[in-house]
Amino acid sequence: AGSMQRWLQPAPHVVTTQLDGRWLLIDVEKERIHVLNHTGSLIWTLAQAGASRQEVVNHLVAQYGIPESTAHEDIRTFVDTLAAHGLLDHPPPS
Repeated sequence: AGSMQRWLQPAPHVVTTQLDGRWLLIDVEKERIHVLNHTGSLIWTLAQAGASRQEVVNHLVAQYGIPESTAHEDIRTFVDTLAAHGLLDHPPPS
């Protein structure tokens, strides 16, 4: 299953690094650094570890005690924002 693409992938021109528990997404083409907030960093960490979108939803529900619908909305907003900045490779349908 090594060929299975993660649903959240940085674009080829984006370098990712962690600093103090937060993810920095560095757009080397535009020379911009995007710092993910706590929730965004959690979503990113789980996704990079191979968690499915639904698994990330479950984690947010457990971690923050929010309804599943809110977790889905948070993830959709997060993905849409990254996609709008051109940071994602093949942005998934939201």
